[in-house]
Amino acid sequence: MRLQNKTCIVTGAGAGIGFATARAFADEGATVIALDRDQAGLSTLAKRQTYIKTQILDVTDVDAVVEFFQTQDKADVLFNCAGMVATGDLLACKPSDFLQTMTLNVTATFDMCRATLPLMLAGSGGSIINMGSVISSIGAAPDLFAYGTSKAAAAPVSPPAEVLTAWALKEYERLQLEAPPLNNNSISLFKEKFQNSEQCYPDIAEDAFIINIYKEYKKQKEKEEKEEKEEKEEKEEKELVKKEIELINYNNKNLMELRSNINLEVNQANKPNTSN
Repeated sequence: MRLQNKTCIVTGAGAGIGFATARAFADEGATVIALDRDQAGLSTLAKRQTYIKTQILDVTDVDAVVEFFQTQDKADVLFNCAGMVATGDLLACKPSDFLQTMTLNVTATFDMCRATLPLMLAGSGGSIINMGSVISSIGAAPDLFAYGTSKAAAAPVSPPAEVLTAWALKEYERLQLEAPPLNNNSISLFKEKFQNSEQCYPDIAEDAFIINIYKEYKKQKEKEEKEEKEEKEEKEEKELVKKEIELINYNNKNLMELRSNINLEVNQANKPNTSN
């Protein structure tokens, strides 16, 4: 099972794609937390697969979203599937429908991502999946003006690179991997090492991402080496100053002893001879 020991959070899980995805995640061994504001849909889901956790949540209520994540201690996958489709072209679309569409399809996606990221970064990384649509970029549907606009706006919200970069850097340390010279052969070898690790995500298979991780790792290592070198030089400088002070004190002590001996000899030489 590919998602065993993973916690997957699915919004809009009461029907449609969200419903099917929650079941698919569960079939792959994940611990699924299914969210929706439709109690009936969640009840149906719970009956179909009793081991899926369900909870009523209005993702447009940012306070409720924050409160929900305060009760969670782990998140490996977030699938933002909750959304709505308002019909009508630019002239026919009601302002209220447009606002509601943007609030659910864009703002709620932002709020969920923002609330989930700290859990992922504190753990072993994760994957965020935001429900998209070809209508936002590839195709056009004038009668779905609000929906297409919202999906185009939500596309840049996805932060998988940041999450996976944080996870991959931790994997470097855990697997104690050495950063290879950057060429095609080393990238393939490097990618293979990641894919063989216990917690690999499919995104790691992308060569461009491997290169990005390599550069991030190298940058981090160079920073650590620089700090270590500066710390060593500072320590050596302090040791040198300490030795110089000790040498000065030693020389001063010897000089004082020498002066004392000279004074003693002078005093003895000047002392009157009373032997006669």
